[in-house]
Amino acid sequence: MEVGSCAYDGAAEKENGGFAVLQGTNPDGTGIYMDNKVPVIREKEQADYVETQVNVLKNTGIDGTYIYVFAFPILP
Repeated sequence: MEVGSCAYDGAAEKENGGFAVLQGTNPDGTGIYMDNKVPVIREKEQADYVETQVNVLKNTGIDGTYIYVFAFPILP
């Protein structure tokens, strides 16, 4: 079972599609983002969303879970 979201403001509402805001990269290595809106990092939002999901699952008999995009070195 995989749970979580990316770590930026508004990512939790996008759920597992949150990575799609990155449309590509410029020649200088900066990101090209959907609607030209650069995401604002919100690790607390990610942590709260993971906590909510784990709490929903804790009584379902699932023995473990993976945290979605906990670390993704090519997308710092």
